[in-house]
Amino acid sequence: MKEKTSEINKQSKDTKTEIWAQAVFAMLKGESIKSVSERFETCGATLYQLRRRAINAVRCEIENPIERKNPAHNRLPIETENKVARLCERHSTLSFYRINEKLRQLENETVNPKTIQQIRKRHFNQQKVYIDAKLAGQRIKFFETLNDLEAEDARRKVYFLVDYKTKIYCPPEKLV
Repeated sequence: MKEKTSEINKQSKDTKTEIWAQAVFAMLKGESIKSVSERFETCGATLYQLRRRAINAVRCEIENPIERKNPAHNRLPIETENKVARLCERHSTLSFYRINEKLRQLENETVNPKTIQQIRKRHFNQQKVYIDAKLAGQRIKFFETLNDLEAEDARRKVYFLVDYKTKIYCPPEKLV
């Protein structure tokens, strides 16, 4: 019996709070105190006090925003992310799990491999480039300019790949 009454009191308190919140919103929209007081059956002094408290709470929140308790997904502090990025750059062929092992050995930190994958994506955005058949199978350095891509082969010959994102050049298939 006592549990039911406390439950009813809690529900009535929640509804009372909700009613007061709606009354404050109505006042902030510009309705008169008299009409809000009649509609929500609350005295004017209470409405003025609630409005003042609401405005102070908004001001306080704007001045001192609460930081997130949970950090954003797949995000690390800047120092740690830079460490992981340098490690990924130094060991570009290692898997995410191996990078995590190296980080644990060197810095005594562990990072989720999925987070390492996202950091690698953010820092080293690898685009698929479709190249001409002349360049297939060669070791190539790419240099991105303002409007196109330049490729330099092992003999230092430079090729301009103008529509490297739209035109698809397939390398020739090897005949066996």
